[in-house]
Amino acid sequence: MSIDPRHPVRPRAGRTIGLAVAVLAAVPVSAMAAEPSPGPEPTAVALRMEVGGGFVPQSIALMEMPSFTLYADGTAIYRGPWLEGQTWETPPAFRVTHLDEEMTSQFLAAVHDPIMTVGPSGLESVVADAPTTTFTFDDGTDQRTVSIYALGFERPDSPQDPALTALSTLAASLADFESWAGEHGLTTETYAPDAYLGMLVPTAVQEIGLAAEWRLSVPMDDFVTPDDGWVPQAVLTSDQVAELIPVPNGGVLGLVYADGHGGAVELVIRPLLPDER
Repeated sequence: MSIDPRHPVRPRAGRTIGLAVAVLAAVPVSAMAAEPSPGPEPTAVALRMEVGGGFVPQSIALMEMPSFTLYADGTAIYRGPWLEGQTWETPPAFRVTHLDEEMTSQFLAAVHDPIMTVGPSGLESVVADAPTTTFTFDDGTDQRTVSIYALGFERPDSPQDPALTALSTLAASLADFESWAGEHGLTTETYAPDAYLGMLVPTAVQEIGLAAEWRLSVPMDDFVTPDDGWVPQAVLTSDQVAELIPVPNGGVLGLVYADGHGGAVELVIRPLLPDER
C-alpha cells in the first residue's frame, strides 16, 4: 500500500488487525445494526480518532481531518479502505454506516477504559517526526480528549502501558473499520457531504508554468483567511466541487491555478463532516 505517514497508524509487526481485535471484542456480532433511517442531523461526537502532525508536506497537513467519527445517534463516518498505489492526491472517499442504540452503547463501553486511563506514550525522545493520534470520547457520562504521540511504535526500553497497547489496537481497528462493519452485519455506503472546505496554498515557482486558469464558479477573492488560519479558505457546496472533480470524494490535492498576479496557488479540497458545518 503506497501512502504517506498521514495514513492511520499501522499495527506492530506480528499483530493482526483482523476483526477479532481485543478492544472491540466486547461488541457482539449478534448486536446487529438497524438500517439507516431519516432523523436529526448527527452533531454530538461520541468517539473520534484523528491522526496528525509529524513531518509531512503542508498540503497534506491541510487535509488532516478525523479518520473515524461515531456520533451519539449511532452514525459512523470513516475514511474508506486505501487501494494499492493510492496516495493523498486522491485519497479514499469516506464511508458511512449506522449502529443501533444497543450496539453504540456496547461499542463505547468497549473503548471506555483504555481512553479514560491511558497516560502519555513516553516516546518523544525516542521517535522523531511521528504523528499524534487524538481520541475524543463522550458517552454522556464520561468525557475525555487524549493525544498520544507515536501511537503504534514499539518502546524498546520499558513495558507498554496496557491501556496504550489497547489504544494502539483500537487505532488499527478503526483504520480498517470497513472490515469490522462488514463482520458485524452493518450496511455501509459512500458518505456524500453537503459541503467541502477549499483552501488556497501558494505554490513553488516551478509550478507556475503548470497552472491552469481558474475554473471554479466561486471567485478566488471569496477565499478568506480565518483569524486562526494561515491560508485563504471557503466552504464549497458539493455542486461547486463537482465543477472540478467527481463527487462525492475524499478530498484532492494538486489542483494548480494561476493566481492572476503572476504566481500560482494549489487548491486543496477536503470534505466536511456534519459537526464541522
